Amino acid sequence: MKGPFGAVLIVVMAHCPPAAAPTPVDRTGDASGGMVGSVRSSTGGVVHRIGRFQFELPAAFKATGRHQAIYRAEVKTIAAKPGDAAARLAARLAVERTGPKPADVPERISRSFELAPDVPAIVYFSDPATSELTTLMTGKAFDDHYVLVSRSSEASAASKIEPLVAGVITGYVPGGREGFDVGAGTVTSVPGVNEEARLVLEYASLAELKIEFDSHTVREPREPERVETGGEASPIYRVLRSEFRSVAGLRGHETSVEFTHDGSLHWMWAFQGGAANPVLPAIMITASGRADDRATLGEAWESMLSSMQLIPLAPTPSRK
Repeated sequence: MKGPFGAVLIVVMAHCPPAAAPTPVDRTGDASGGMVGSVRSSTGGVVHRIGRFQFELPAAFKATGRHQAIYRAEVKTIAAKPGDAAARLAARLAVERTGPKPADVPERISRSFELAPDVPAIVYFSDPATSELTTLMTGKAFDDHYVLVSRSSEASAASKIEPLVAGVITGYVPGGREGFDVGAGTVTSVPGVNEEARLVLEYASLAELKIEFDSHTVREPREPERVETGGEASPIYRVLRSEFRSVAGLRGHETSVEFTHDGSLHWMWAFQGGAANPVLPAIMITASGRADDRATLGEAWESMLSSMQLIPLAPTPSRK
Protein backbone atom coordinates (compact mmCIF):
# COMPACT_ATOMS: atom_id res chain seq x y z
CA MET A 1 0.00 0.00 0.00
CA LYS A 2 1.30 3.46 -0.91
CA GLY A 3 -0.12 6.79 0.02
CA PRO A 4 0.85 10.25 -1.12
CA PHE A 5 4.00 10.01 0.96
CA GLY A 6 5.20 6.84 -0.82
CA ALA A 7 7.30 4.31 1.07
CA VAL A 8 7.61 6.59 4.10
CA LEU A 9 3.99 5.84 4.98
CA ILE A 10 4.77 2.12 4.85
CA VAL A 11 7.81 2.51 7.10
CA VAL A 12 5.90 4.53 9.69
CA MET A 13 2.92 2.18 9.79
CA ALA A 14 5.06 -0.96 9.83
CA HIS A 15 6.81 0.04 13.03
CA CYS A 16 3.88 1.43 14.98
CA PRO A 17 2.81 -0.54 18.05
CA PRO A 18 -0.54 -2.35 17.64
CA ALA A 19 -3.35 0.18 17.67
CA ALA A 20 -5.17 0.84 20.92
CA ALA A 21 -8.60 2.32 21.42
CA PRO A 22 -8.58 6.14 21.65
CA THR A 23 -8.15 7.36 25.20
CA PRO A 24 -9.21 10.62 26.84
CA VAL A 25 -6.51 13.03 27.99
CA ASP A 26 -6.69 15.33 30.99
CA ARG A 27 -5.89 18.92 30.04
CA THR A 28 -3.79 20.33 32.85
CA GLY A 29 -4.91 23.74 34.01
CA ASP A 30 -8.59 23.31 33.10
CA ALA A 31 -11.49 22.03 35.18
CA SER A 32 -10.05 18.50 35.29
CA GLY A 33 -7.06 19.78 37.26
CA GLY A 34 -4.93 16.76 36.38
CA MET A 35 -1.52 16.95 38.09
CA VAL A 36 1.43 16.61 35.75
CA GLY A 37 4.03 14.70 37.77
CA SER A 38 7.14 16.63 36.69
CA VAL A 39 10.10 18.06 38.59
CA ARG A 40 13.13 20.23 37.78
CA SER A 41 16.33 18.30 37.13
CA SER A 42 19.83 19.26 38.27
CA THR A 43 20.71 20.20 34.67
CA GLY A 44 17.94 22.79 34.37
CA GLY A 45 15.56 20.63 32.39
CA VAL A 46 12.38 18.97 33.63
CA VAL A 47 11.97 15.27 34.41
CA HIS A 48 8.53 14.03 33.38
CA ARG A 49 7.09 10.81 34.82
CA ILE A 50 4.20 8.91 33.26
CA GLY A 51 3.16 5.29 33.81
CA ARG A 52 6.25 3.08 33.93
CA PHE A 53 8.74 5.59 32.45
CA GLN A 54 10.45 8.90 33.06
CA PHE A 55 12.49 11.19 30.79
CA GLU A 56 13.95 14.69 30.68
CA LEU A 57 13.04 17.58 28.37
CA PRO A 58 14.03 21.25 28.19
CA ALA A 59 12.00 23.37 30.62
CA ALA A 60 10.21 25.17 27.76
CA PHE A 61 8.18 22.00 27.06
CA LYS A 62 5.07 21.97 29.24
CA ALA A 63 2.83 18.99 29.94
CA THR A 64 -0.60 19.92 28.56
CA GLY A 65 -2.40 16.61 28.94
CA ARG A 66 -2.07 13.15 30.42
CA HIS A 67 -4.01 9.92 30.81
CA GLN A 68 -3.16 6.75 32.71
CA ALA A 69 -4.99 3.52 33.49
CA ILE A 70 -4.03 0.35 35.35
CA TYR A 71 -6.19 -2.79 35.58
CA ARG A 72 -8.38 -0.91 33.05
CA ALA A 73 -9.14 1.62 35.79
CA GLU A 74 -8.53 5.27 34.88
CA VAL A 75 -6.54 7.13 37.55
CA LYS A 76 -6.31 10.91 38.03
CA THR A 77 -4.63 13.03 40.69
CA ILE A 78 -6.31 16.41 41.11
CA ALA A 79 -4.85 19.40 42.93
CA ALA A 80 -6.67 21.03 45.86
CA LYS A 81 -5.95 23.72 48.40
CA PRO A 82 -4.60 22.40 51.72
CA GLY A 83 -7.51 21.07 53.76
CA ASP A 84 -9.95 21.27 50.85
CA ALA A 85 -9.33 17.93 49.14
CA ALA A 86 -12.06 15.94 50.92
CA ALA A 87 -14.73 18.51 50.09
CA ARG A 88 -13.62 18.67 46.47
CA LEU A 89 -13.69 14.88 46.20
CA ALA A 90 -17.23 14.77 47.62
CA ALA A 91 -18.32 17.45 45.16
CA ARG A 92 -16.77 15.52 42.27
CA LEU A 93 -18.65 12.33 43.15
CA ALA A 94 -21.88 14.30 43.56
CA VAL A 95 -21.60 15.57 39.98
CA GLU A 96 -22.54 12.11 38.71
CA ARG A 97 -25.92 12.30 40.47
CA THR A 98 -27.17 14.99 38.07
CA GLY A 99 -26.06 13.41 34.79
CA PRO A 100 -28.39 11.73 32.27
CA LYS A 101 -29.71 8.28 33.23
CA PRO A 102 -31.44 5.38 31.52
CA ALA A 103 -35.22 5.66 31.43
CA ASP A 104 -35.78 2.38 33.31
CA VAL A 105 -33.90 3.32 36.54
CA PRO A 106 -35.11 5.71 39.26
CA GLU A 107 -31.71 7.28 40.05
CA ARG A 108 -28.45 7.63 38.15
CA ILE A 109 -26.40 6.53 41.18
CA SER A 110 -27.34 2.97 42.06
CA ARG A 111 -25.10 2.60 45.10
CA SER A 112 -23.07 4.79 47.50
CA PHE A 113 -20.68 3.14 49.95
CA GLU A 114 -17.12 3.12 51.34
CA LEU A 115 -14.76 0.95 49.33
CA ALA A 116 -12.25 1.16 52.20
CA PRO A 117 -11.91 3.44 55.25
CA ASP A 118 -11.99 7.09 54.09
CA VAL A 119 -12.50 5.93 50.50
CA PRO A 120 -16.02 6.96 49.37
CA ALA A 121 -17.35 5.25 46.26
CA ILE A 122 -20.35 5.28 43.96
CA VAL A 123 -21.69 3.03 41.23
CA TYR A 124 -23.65 4.91 38.58
CA PHE A 125 -25.28 4.24 35.23
CA SER A 126 -22.77 5.74 32.80
CA ASP A 127 -24.70 5.26 29.55
CA PRO A 128 -28.15 6.90 29.34
CA ALA A 129 -29.09 4.51 26.53
CA THR A 130 -28.90 1.37 28.67
CA SER A 131 -29.00 0.21 32.28
CA GLU A 132 -26.62 -2.64 31.47
CA LEU A 133 -23.48 -0.50 31.85
CA THR A 134 -22.22 1.05 35.08
CA THR A 135 -19.09 2.82 36.31
CA LEU A 136 -17.49 2.42 39.71
CA MET A 137 -15.90 5.71 40.80
CA THR A 138 -13.97 6.21 44.02
CA GLY A 139 -11.36 8.51 45.50
CA LYS A 140 -9.21 9.38 48.47
CA ALA A 141 -8.25 12.82 49.80
CA PHE A 142 -4.73 13.88 50.79
CA ASP A 143 -3.26 17.19 52.01
CA ASP A 144 -3.02 19.03 48.68
CA HIS A 145 -4.80 16.75 46.21
CA TYR A 146 -7.12 13.82 45.81
CA VAL A 147 -6.83 10.69 43.71
CA LEU A 148 -9.81 9.63 41.59
CA VAL A 149 -10.20 6.12 40.18
CA SER A 150 -12.95 4.87 37.87
CA ARG A 151 -13.68 1.72 35.90
CA SER A 152 -16.68 0.79 33.77
CA SER A 153 -18.23 -2.66 33.41
CA GLU A 154 -21.47 -4.47 32.74
CA ALA A 155 -23.90 -3.81 35.57
CA SER A 156 -23.93 -7.50 36.50
CA ALA A 157 -20.14 -7.40 37.05
CA ALA A 158 -19.99 -4.19 39.10
CA SER A 159 -19.23 -5.95 42.38
CA LYS A 160 -16.58 -8.14 40.76
CA ILE A 161 -14.34 -5.22 39.80
CA GLU A 162 -14.40 -3.72 43.31
CA PRO A 163 -11.30 -5.65 44.49
CA LEU A 164 -9.31 -4.44 41.45
CA VAL A 165 -10.28 -0.81 41.96
CA ALA A 166 -9.69 -1.10 45.71
CA GLY A 167 -6.21 -2.45 44.99
CA VAL A 168 -5.42 0.58 42.85
CA ILE A 169 -6.54 3.19 45.35
CA THR A 170 -5.13 1.51 48.45
CA GLY A 171 -1.87 0.99 46.57
CA TYR A 172 -1.57 4.71 45.76
CA VAL A 173 1.35 6.50 47.45
CA PRO A 174 1.38 10.32 47.29
CA GLY A 175 4.82 11.50 46.19
CA GLY A 176 5.82 7.90 45.49
CA ARG A 177 8.92 7.26 43.34
CA GLU A 178 8.35 3.54 42.64
CA GLY A 179 5.56 1.87 40.71
CA PHE A 180 3.11 3.25 38.13
CA ASP A 181 3.24 7.05 38.04
CA VAL A 182 -0.13 8.86 37.90
CA GLY A 183 0.90 12.48 38.46
CA ALA A 184 1.13 13.36 42.14
CA GLY A 185 2.25 9.89 43.18
CA THR A 186 2.47 6.26 42.15
CA VAL A 187 0.32 3.15 42.27
CA THR A 188 2.37 0.45 43.98
CA SER A 189 0.00 -2.46 43.38
CA VAL A 190 1.28 -5.54 41.58
CA PRO A 191 1.85 -4.57 37.90
CA GLY A 192 -1.08 -5.40 35.65
CA VAL A 193 -1.36 -6.67 32.09
CA ASN A 194 -3.84 -3.91 31.18
CA GLU A 195 -1.92 -0.65 31.57
CA GLU A 196 -1.78 2.45 29.40
CA ALA A 197 -0.29 5.91 29.72
CA ARG A 198 -0.18 8.99 27.54
CA LEU A 199 1.53 12.37 27.98
CA VAL A 200 1.26 15.39 25.67
CA LEU A 201 3.91 18.13 25.84
CA GLU A 202 3.96 21.42 23.95
CA TYR A 203 6.63 24.10 23.59
CA ALA A 204 5.75 27.26 25.47
CA SER A 205 6.46 29.83 22.71
CA LEU A 206 6.27 27.67 19.57
CA ALA A 207 2.74 26.31 19.32
CA GLU A 208 3.52 23.84 16.53
CA LEU A 209 6.24 22.03 18.49
CA LYS A 210 4.70 19.00 20.18
CA ILE A 211 5.92 15.74 21.69
CA GLU A 212 3.67 12.84 22.67
CA PHE A 213 4.45 9.71 24.67
CA ASP A 214 2.07 6.76 24.48
CA SER A 215 2.45 3.30 26.02
CA HIS A 216 0.15 0.33 26.52
CA THR A 217 0.54 -3.34 27.35
CA VAL A 218 -0.07 -5.77 24.49
CA ARG A 219 -1.25 -9.37 24.33
CA GLU A 220 1.10 -10.21 21.48
CA PRO A 221 3.88 -7.95 20.15
CA ARG A 222 4.15 -7.29 16.44
CA GLU A 223 7.19 -8.94 14.91
CA PRO A 224 9.90 -6.48 13.82
CA GLU A 225 9.81 -5.90 10.08
CA ARG A 226 12.58 -5.12 7.64
CA VAL A 227 13.20 -1.40 7.33
CA GLU A 228 12.48 -0.01 3.88
CA THR A 229 13.53 3.53 3.01
CA GLY A 230 13.42 3.30 -0.74
CA GLY A 231 10.47 3.59 -3.11
CA GLU A 232 9.26 6.16 -5.52
CA ALA A 233 10.79 9.61 -5.15
CA SER A 234 8.45 12.29 -3.90
CA PRO A 235 8.75 16.07 -4.16
CA ILE A 236 7.02 16.59 -0.81
CA TYR A 237 9.18 14.66 1.66
CA ARG A 238 12.64 13.43 2.39
CA VAL A 239 13.70 10.76 4.88
CA LEU A 240 16.14 12.11 7.45
CA ARG A 241 16.52 8.87 9.41
CA SER A 242 15.10 5.36 9.38
CA GLU A 243 16.92 2.89 11.59
CA PHE A 244 16.72 0.76 14.71
CA ARG A 245 17.67 2.52 17.94
CA SER A 246 17.80 1.37 21.56
CA VAL A 247 16.06 3.61 24.09
CA ALA A 248 15.91 2.71 27.80
CA GLY A 249 17.39 -0.65 26.83
CA LEU A 250 14.54 -1.35 24.38
CA ARG A 251 15.30 -1.93 20.69
CA GLY A 252 12.79 0.13 18.75
CA HIS A 253 12.70 1.83 15.39
CA GLU A 254 13.30 5.52 14.75
CA THR A 255 11.95 7.38 11.72
CA SER A 256 12.28 11.08 10.93
CA VAL A 257 10.78 12.73 7.88
CA GLU A 258 10.67 16.27 6.54
CA PHE A 259 7.66 17.20 4.43
CA THR A 260 8.77 19.97 2.12
CA HIS A 261 5.28 20.88 0.90
CA ASP A 262 4.34 22.35 4.29
CA GLY A 263 7.69 22.73 6.03
CA SER A 264 6.92 20.22 8.78
CA LEU A 265 9.04 17.66 10.61
CA HIS A 266 7.65 14.36 11.90
CA TRP A 267 9.78 12.08 14.07
CA MET A 268 8.82 8.79 15.66
CA TRP A 269 10.34 6.09 17.83
CA ALA A 270 8.34 2.89 18.32
CA PHE A 271 8.82 -0.30 20.32
CA GLN A 272 6.53 -3.28 19.69
CA GLY A 273 6.32 -4.41 23.32
CA GLY A 274 6.47 -7.76 25.07
CA ALA A 275 3.55 -10.13 25.49
CA ALA A 276 1.42 -9.20 28.53
CA ASN A 277 4.43 -7.59 30.20
CA PRO A 278 3.81 -4.29 32.05
CA VAL A 279 7.51 -3.34 32.02
CA LEU A 280 7.70 -4.01 28.27
CA PRO A 281 4.67 -2.12 26.92
CA ALA A 282 4.31 -1.08 23.31
CA ILE A 283 5.64 2.49 23.13
CA MET A 284 5.12 5.24 20.59
CA ILE A 285 6.97 8.55 20.91
CA THR A 286 6.24 11.22 18.31
CA ALA A 287 7.49 14.75 17.76
CA SER A 288 6.35 17.33 15.25
CA GLY A 289 7.20 20.90 14.31
CA ARG A 290 8.33 23.14 11.48
CA ALA A 291 11.65 22.74 9.65
CA ASP A 292 12.72 26.19 10.92
CA ASP A 293 12.59 24.79 14.47
CA ARG A 294 14.73 21.74 13.69
CA ALA A 295 17.46 22.61 16.22
CA THR A 296 15.00 23.13 19.09
CA LEU A 297 13.06 19.97 18.29
CA GLY A 298 16.24 17.97 17.77
CA GLU A 299 17.63 19.00 21.14
CA ALA A 300 14.41 17.99 22.86
CA TRP A 301 14.20 14.70 20.96
CA GLU A 302 17.73 13.65 21.87
CA SER A 303 17.25 14.72 25.48
CA MET A 304 14.09 12.65 25.78
CA LEU A 305 15.36 9.49 24.11
CA SER A 306 18.79 9.52 25.78
CA SER A 307 17.35 10.08 29.26
CA MET A 308 14.32 7.79 29.17
CA GLN A 309 14.37 5.04 31.76
CA LEU A 310 12.07 2.64 33.56
CA ILE A 311 10.68 3.85 36.88
CA PRO A 312 11.67 1.31 39.57
CA LEU A 313 9.01 -1.23 40.41
CA ALA A 314 7.52 -1.07 43.88
CA PRO A 315 8.77 -3.84 46.19
CA THR A 316 6.51 -6.86 46.31
CA PRO A 317 4.99 -7.24 49.79
CA SER A 318 6.49 -10.16 51.65
CA ARG A 319 4.24 -13.07 52.51
CA LYS A 320 4.09 -14.14 56.13
